[in-house]
Amino acid sequence: MYKSLNNKEKRMKIRDAFPIVLMCGLLSACYPVYQTIRTPVQVNVVDEQGQAIKNAKVVMETTQRPAHVLPVFNRLFTDSQGKVKFHRQREWTIETLFIHGFQVYRWNLCVSKQGYEMLKSIDLKEQNSKRIRVVLKQQKVVNTDENECLDKHMDDRYFSNIEMGINKSDS
Repeated sequence: MYKSLNNKEKRMKIRDAFPIVLMCGLLSACYPVYQTIRTPVQVNVVDEQGQAIKNAKVVMETTQRPAHVLPVFNRLFTDSQGKVKFHRQREWTIETLFIHGFQVYRWNLCVSKQGYEMLKSIDLKEQNSKRIRVVLKQQKVVNTDENECLDKHMDDRYFSNIEMGINKSDS
């Protein structure tokens, strides 16, 4: 009924099946990637006269697409020179090929200080610079409720709080 295969026929079947197995593995590709999950940037916050603004709140929002992952917020405060520095953060992740592509990270900045107009949504991909100068304008009417950058999601578990009064690395 069943014919037993000799060694040559077994090798031939394995050799013929190998490209198919390889293609299936590649199509369902999961592979490790050393991904930048926070881009490095130095922000210099000044007023309209070019004077440094101390203790301005600078929030970096990190979002990931196409997979919907809750955003991550990193909050820093400017030093006496109006500077704050976000350091690059990289980690190994497992990338899976989706029908609509691979994971892409985007970073946006929001800068606020009481008494100044809030600057929302500076897209760091569009800026394409490691150093950004932000000029805040004096606010005519101070509205305390609407002059703060959002620095957390509804659920505090996704809030990454990194606070520094003075950046010692910039001194």
